[in-house]
Amino acid sequence: MIERFENEGRHWFRSAVSPANLMAIENYCHADGRPGARLNLDFQRRRLFGPDSEIGAQIRKILPGAFPVRLIAFNKNEENNWSLPWHQDRVIAVKEKAAASGFINWSRKGQYWHCEAPLPILSRMIFVRLHLNAATSDNGSMEIAVGSHNRGFVKSENAAHEAESLPIETCFAERGDILTMKMLTLHKSQASHDASPRVAIRIDYAADALPAPLEWAFA
Repeated sequence: MIERFENEGRHWFRSAVSPANLMAIENYCHADGRPGARLNLDFQRRRLFGPDSEIGAQIRKILPGAFPVRLIAFNKNEENNWSLPWHQDRVIAVKEKAAASGFINWSRKGQYWHCEAPLPILSRMIFVRLHLNAATSDNGSMEIAVGSHNRGFVKSENAAHEAESLPIETCFAERGDILTMKMLTLHKSQASHDASPRVAIRIDYAADALPAPLEWAFA
């Protein structure tokens, strides 16, 4: 499973979360009417996504030693609808801004500093989408370019060309499904054409400390 994940850059855990944990996640990790909400990894959320959790145990099958470092709730619906072109996610959240080689494009988002991390850091990270309801062809499901993480950093102007040279997978999902992806996987999403919401939780996981003096915001 790990060898295939390293080659393809994604793995599905279907029906991976118990009804009780799904209900707890909905209670503690909602977007409060926003299209997307960055959430603190407080004690309760660490219980839901940390190394000893039901979800964390699944993630460690793919990335041994994984721990959560960023959490975002998404709610795409009739009022909050959007599309995104092909892109990579390179941003991490840290406790404090500091000079460190390869960490660039600093910005303040909420109460934490964010920056783009260098390739060795991102290549050891994964991002996870937990689906709280069905993702369909009509409600703006994500599309991924399978194996695109192997291309390294891709310039935004080349992203579509690189993605379309690879197998494209539309990420259809049911409630409780988990999609695990390499951090540099090229992905996009269409706007929803359906009244039904598409609610998902994104969790970024790492397995290594950042180089001093940088620290993960939520480690």
